Amino acid sequence: MGKFFFLMLVPILIYAGDNSLVDNPTTDSNFGSVYNPDKEIVEFSYTSFYFLREIQDYKINYVTPFQWGKVGGEYEFFGGKLYNENILNAIYIRDADKNSLGLKGGVGILSILNEKVSVRYKLNVFANARINDSLVGALYLSDIQNLFSNQTYSMSGKMIYDNGLFKISGEIKYKSDENLGFGIYSGCHLGNSMSFYFGYETLSGQFVTGIAFNRDKIAFSDEVRIQHELGIKEQFTVVYAFKRHTEIDSKQREKYDLNKITFQQLLKLGVASDIACAIIDYRGKIGQYFGLADLANVYGIGDKWIEKHSKQFKVQWGKMDINHVNLNRFITTPGINVFLLKRIVKYRETHIIIDLDELKSIKGMNEEVLIILRKYYKCEV
Repeated sequence: MGKFFFLMLVPILIYAGDNSLVDNPTTDSNFGSVYNPDKEIVEFSYTSFYFLREIQDYKINYVTPFQWGKVGGEYEFFGGKLYNENILNAIYIRDADKNSLGLKGGVGILSILNEKVSVRYKLNVFANARINDSLVGALYLSDIQNLFSNQTYSMSGKMIYDNGLFKISGEIKYKSDENLGFGIYSGCHLGNSMSFYFGYETLSGQFVTGIAFNRDKIAFSDEVRIQHELGIKEQFTVVYAFKRHTEIDSKQREKYDLNKITFQQLLKLGVASDIACAIIDYRGKIGQYFGLADLANVYGIGDKWIEKHSKQFKVQWGKMDINHVNLNRFITTPGINVFLLKRIVKYRETHIIIDLDELKSIKGMNEEVLIILRKYYKCEV
């Protein structure tokens, strides 16, 4: 049992000793984002059965985005001295807005005692739909070829809720041998990089718990599954999964509008909760952002932060009425001296501005400043 607890501590020790590993909530197979359009992923996982030490499971997969969706391959070895199965899968995922439809077809070679060899094939179909910023639904139909050979197949539906602070996932699964079960999982984010999760599945009588972290382009998880089967009262399955992703051209990535983004979306982008709150509060204070440079006025944000997150945001704004624009917004108008802006505010106190050209009478006003004012403001009388 001591070995079991040591295995659970391994990723914590690695995390504490490696600060080079970036702000992105970590997820595992149960809680993973089912819509991730802009990442190239290489994943390796290793599963060890605590009581059946001769059984091992290795899996490596690669998925990359391209113009019409995502494609990839997957290889898995499962078994040991007496039994082993090698499976090779091809994966295709078609994205449409925030929904996706995927196919995974494969061929497996099963060997028992290195003598009895058989070839198996399978086809899986899955569909994912993002309902809103926090809620995702998914449907799966696994081992479709077995529909025609009276072997076991399964279908399932899953809902995932993730508000950036905690997650909860529910699943209903049906197997063709008339077994119906459900799974429920939950977890929480431990800061911007680490997460803890646990869950239970009735069909396999399995309890799962684990810790995961994600820093920059590296994700790592340490997972333990406890289940009753094979005549053994309790069986521990230890899973180590290592994942690496690479961002593609930023032009293909979804950018969030600073004037529309929500608090939950900011958290999902890896923004700390206090900074996310300050971004939303400042927008409420000034009315709308005119550009990313406005973030420099937000408490806790500096030039390095803006540079680091600039590829995640865009700004779409509309011209504001210069006679009614919020004072806090007006005196931070980009490219104009604050003293000149205050003179315009004083002029506005005694005049209704019908045309921006009438501001030429204000000391210090010139055509360059008027060009900037015309960019951001209009006159509505």
